[in-house]
Amino acid sequence: MERDILNDLQFDAFTRLGKAQRGTPPPATGHGNEVVKIDRDVQNKRSFPRVLDNAETARRRIDAINSVTQPKEVIIDGIHLKIAGNGRDRRDIERTGSYSDLEALQFVKSKFQAKNLVAVDVGAGFGNHSIYLAAVAGANRVIAFESDKILADALEENININNLGDKVAVSRVDLGGRRGLPSFSPHEGDEVTEKPQTLDAQDLQVPNVDLIRIGRNSFNPNTLAGAKETVKKYNPAVLWLEVPHRGGIFTKIVDGIDELGYEETQKLGQVTIFEKKSAV
Repeated sequence: MERDILNDLQFDAFTRLGKAQRGTPPPATGHGNEVVKIDRDVQNKRSFPRVLDNAETARRRIDAINSVTQPKEVIIDGIHLKIAGNGRDRRDIERTGSYSDLEALQFVKSKFQAKNLVAVDVGAGFGNHSIYLAAVAGANRVIAFESDKILADALEENININNLGDKVAVSRVDLGGRRGLPSFSPHEGDEVTEKPQTLDAQDLQVPNVDLIRIGRNSFNPNTLAGAKETVKKYNPAVLWLEVPHRGGIFTKIVDGIDELGYEETQKLGQVTIFEKKSAV
């Protein structure tokens, strides 16, 4: 698909410049900012080399994006992980050779010490957190929500290759409003809903929930608002949120979580940990 776009870009450069020279408005296309640059060059009567240079820039840029988003497999302490997309989890793993958000994951492992931990992972990505919780932290059950096709496919492969099918369940329901936002893959074939669903609307089919994680790619105020009844029902010991540590949004989140009986206890990298308030 990328190659088709690139070839179209170069052909488009010739076509648009030719039409402009004949006084014909260039046709609309769907190739984004790179075509806008070509349009600008055409309108300013730039030369063929300048127009084609922008097409070649687009070629190199898309090639670069394609090269870093190809899934690849890594092994961390004997655990196989196919890392996909181009998000921070992948970049952290490639940079450090270990799990992204490792400090926060180790905190969870230490706190629960494999005592029948049940976790909900909203925005699970390719499984950096879910796989760790099940394979390293000893969770009995992890319910992982991920709606992006490439990431969810990689997540399921990671579950299978590590024989965690009895511990990690995958739901491709969109709980974070990812639909309509830039994504690593198209969603052809997915069951696309008009609006993101809520965690409260899901039948988790578990007797208890100890940890709810809402990842950075899935977090927005609506995600948390749509999880309030779940929090009230299960009273998880830990809420793991990946939100900016400062600003108005964070203040509103803290206020909302305070009403649910939680308080901020730790900041571990880009993760904020909230725990149940101690009884007075």
